[in-house]
Amino acid sequence: MTDDEIKASAEYFGSVAWTPWIRVVETATVPKTRLAGGMFIPLDGPDTEPIDGRIIEVPEHPDRTDLRDPRSGFVAYVPVGSVKKGETIVNAGIPGRIQACTVCHATDLKGLGPVPGIAGRSPSYQARRCTT
Repeated sequence: MTDDEIKASAEYFGSVAWTPWIRVVETATVPKTRLAGGMFIPLDGPDTEPIDGRIIEVPEHPDRTDLRDPRSGFVAYVPVGSVKKGETIVNAGIPGRIQACTVCHATDLKGLGPVPGIAGRSPSYQARRCTT
């Protein structure tokens, strides 16, 4: 690509409106799931199980996700209290353990210099990557 093509591509993709992709739900129980294609897929039926401190992410519409529908998002089930705890970590960190996220990712969490944004990222991604 030429420099002009790179610039045009960056401007185009930078102008695309952000669309929420993951809906976070605090809960004590989650749908029973099975693994398929590296994802948790909810089983048919009403059966649930305790969340037990896990993060379980499932497709909103497994049939559409299977077809790679770019408009079919995910539900992230998290333990009750996780959102409040996350807000505390974002703004204050955990003294002696975790630095406040805003230090590296800016107050809007969209990134700071070469550090990428984390706003809108999957909770399981953040749990794996942003706890150092």
